[in-house]
Amino acid sequence: MNDELVLIRRMMNSMEDIINATPGERFTITDGDTLVILQRRMDASDLKNALGEYNQVFMKNEGAEIEDIAKSAVAMVKVRTLVEAETENFNARLTRQLIKEYKAQISRVINIIKLSKINAMSAADYEKEAIEITAAKNEAFLDRFEKEIVDLEKQIERMPQVEEEEKPEKKEVKNVAKPEVKRTSLVDRMKSVVEKKKNQKDIGEELRMVEAKSSKTKCVEIPFYDKTLYFNECHPCKDMPEYSLMKRKNDIFFGLTRNISAKSYNNSDHSLLELTKATEDFCQYMIEDLLSGEYCLLPYREIDKASLAMYFDFVSVCFGEYIGKTLSIQEYLKFKEYYNRILMEMFHLEAGFKAKYYQALMLADRYMDYMSGYDLEIPDDREQIVENLIDKNGHRYIRDLDLIRENHVISMDSLDDIHNLIIEINGFIKEEEPQVNTEDDWNETIDVPIKIQIVGEDGAIEDEATFAGTNLLLAVSGYMKQSAYIKKLGVIIDGKEEYLFIARNGLVPVALLNPEDEGEVLRGYEKSILRTMIHLTGEDK
Repeated sequence: MNDELVLIRRMMNSMEDIINATPGERFTITDGDTLVILQRRMDASDLKNALGEYNQVFMKNEGAEIEDIAKSAVAMVKVRTLVEAETENFNARLTRQLIKEYKAQISRVINIIKLSKINAMSAADYEKEAIEITAAKNEAFLDRFEKEIVDLEKQIERMPQVEEEEKPEKKEVKNVAKPEVKRTSLVDRMKSVVEKKKNQKDIGEELRMVEAKSSKTKCVEIPFYDKTLYFNECHPCKDMPEYSLMKRKNDIFFGLTRNISAKSYNNSDHSLLELTKATEDFCQYMIEDLLSGEYCLLPYREIDKASLAMYFDFVSVCFGEYIGKTLSIQEYLKFKEYYNRILMEMFHLEAGFKAKYYQALMLADRYMDYMSGYDLEIPDDREQIVENLIDKNGHRYIRDLDLIRENHVISMDSLDDIHNLIIEINGFIKEEEPQVNTEDDWNETIDVPIKIQIVGEDGAIEDEATFAGTNLLLAVSGYMKQSAYIKKLGVIIDGKEEYLFIARNGLVPVALLNPEDEGEVLRGYEKSILRTMIHLTGEDK
């Protein structure tokens, strides 16, 4: 890479500020003078030409107009494409890359224009002027980028291409027979009528396709020309009560509520639209308040997200078209607030599902390690085990671990670990604190006091309780029933608190002692508490 390319690469971030230039104001960047001098000293090349086009904006001392900014923005994309390719001239491959860059810019500009129009609907008067200027500037960007793409595609067509010469085909000379004169039969006439109707249907489909190209939303709306529509279902739109959705078989229509009577729509004002790409999920978003508490929402699939985006797009365009006519600014603000909430609910459900998935994945891995470690057949693959745990169908895995515990495990540390895994899987399947068995036929005790501590999210101690060692069953039962952000369970030895178990956010208690810890006294208390936990959850049966 030569020195000019290295210098320009360093200045690219500053050059890209042209996208945010304000029409009517003088545009400057820190490296503006350097760019002008550099461009003058460069040898003739596409890069020199593009840099010269970009630098024109610096000459507008009275302020750059929208068209000046658009030209420099296009030149900036050319410069960036050449610099990233480490060359000073375009070839066929790099020209195609430039077209891709223009298309990427077009997508970005379209989004800015769309958001500007939406923001303008609810903006204060003093804000609207700036929003309108931004929209006009981006409209100019869009026109300029589209024109450049057309010019480049024509340029590519004119580039020489090496093709194999086509060998001329030998024409076979055939004897031309004289046409026979046939009389039209009744069957032929019937065929003609059928073909005519088929052609009319094809023409109708072609007309629908042409109209669909001018649609403004993801629903791909087209006008409905009949004077009357007879429908099977009709539902008012919750965000726009002045409008309703109608269904006729598998077709979905959108029109004014005031034009509806009984089972028909009066389309004499040509207000009815057919939504050719609308889905059932889209209709549910349009009709129902899914956050009313009446629905049990599940994590969103990709098809649900697509329908949600279609809903937002369609309603936003409707407000853009009809606000101040049949729709009000208050209705629009209410829709925005509702959509914010439903989007956050989607994120919340997705986060919850992912947390549950990764928790199930960790349990599945530990289960599979035990099974393979003892050379046992694993009934399902990893993903199936995770799916079964999430679907609360994991009792077979608990039975497998019970078999290992009964037939292979004699080490106390191993017994503790497999007990913990059984409790965790059981708690995960139930999605609640384990059901505690409060029978008082348990004789396990310890010879030191037992301490329970409850800690809030801010780290402050919210509650504490102390039990005699002879009341081990009562202490552990109370600890397991307690719902808290953090709860600790331990013992008091010579006035010093030693916490042996901790649970966070309602999850299964985790032992705090490391396996290599040398504290036989503490280890003994830990085992007594763990055996009591297992007894209370019924896993020792």
